[in-house]
Amino acid sequence: MAYVIHPRESRPFSFLHPAMGGAQTHPTVTAFLQLDTEQIIIRYCKEHKDVQPEALWKVLTYKPRHFRWAGADLFPGVTAAGRHEMVVLEVNSCPSGQKYMPHGQGMDSSYHKLMGETFRDTIASKCDPSLLNKPLVVVLDKNPIENNGYASALADITKEPVYVVETYLNRPKEQNIRWTDGVLEVRDVEGQWHAVRAAFRYVTQKPWTRIPLTTKTVVFNPIACCLSGGRNKLVAAMAYEAFNKQQEGTGLRVRIPRTFMRVTKAQIPTVVQALHGKAVIKIPYSNCGQGVYTVTSQKELDKLMALDLGYEKFIVQSLIGHKNWSSSQWHHACTIPDEEGREYVFDTRMMVYYENRL
Repeated sequence: MAYVIHPRESRPFSFLHPAMGGAQTHPTVTAFLQLDTEQIIIRYCKEHKDVQPEALWKVLTYKPRHFRWAGADLFPGVTAAGRHEMVVLEVNSCPSGQKYMPHGQGMDSSYHKLMGETFRDTIASKCDPSLLNKPLVVVLDKNPIENNGYASALADITKEPVYVVETYLNRPKEQNIRWTDGVLEVRDVEGQWHAVRAAFRYVTQKPWTRIPLTTKTVVFNPIACCLSGGRNKLVAAMAYEAFNKQQEGTGLRVRIPRTFMRVTKAQIPTVVQALHGKAVIKIPYSNCGQGVYTVTSQKELDKLMALDLGYEKFIVQSLIGHKNWSSSQWHHACTIPDEEGREYVFDTRMMVYYENRL
């Protein structure tokens, strides 16, 4: 059932993961977030002299029609020549991570910035006139900390109550939402249905099973973002190739591991062998580490081949691993060794959103 979060003039706002404690943003990150577009371009081109500033300006000032909030997972890689480069593992729509980002007080949080600068602008430009007096909703299937943060921020910014409703892939009998002529309706704790004008979507598990492709209710992000690459790894891989071809001669490119697309299950062992027995196999739809299988031995390959993977075609990539056995053109940079000499693999989550200004 949907519950309601009411607006407040002030609230102790800290929707962070308990592990964050009193964490503070690193000064380098703080300084970067204060740069405007022109400053970012100047700084980047100073470090990457082969990049054309005009091309970078065009990319950074592009106005997306649909995909206005996204995330990317990056590996810090090192080439054989010792050059440090960031490599894209995957992109995702409706990304998590806000609860791990220290933020300012009150209305200065990252939650407020996304809801106030992007979501609210999207509503204003896309809302159906017949729904203008209807409420707002946050729809989720996981990550309650962040979604309650988003709902609270939205209520504070709009000065109106915001519904929060859960909808899960494997619980069809728990009907908390429904669609009527393209309008999303949510059921409250008293069993009453309410049409809504706009929905902030954090539905990540096959969201197209519960949300249609076209709607009258504004959905942020719309399902098209997932199908066109946000959760479709095959289309995303094709998009990287298309972008790199388009940007030839500008110095810009998306770095990705060596990728084999449309690989059938029967072809997986051959492709893994071509990658020296170490590879990453991904199902076409999914993210957040789900549907991703790492193979570094024949035993792991045999175990993978025995699974019912649920798809006919897959993506197979080279493995960015240890410097002594990576099957990619990069090996992982790892963390600085601790007191016992241990190094750890990590990735970096980047969350980006569009705002209607430079």
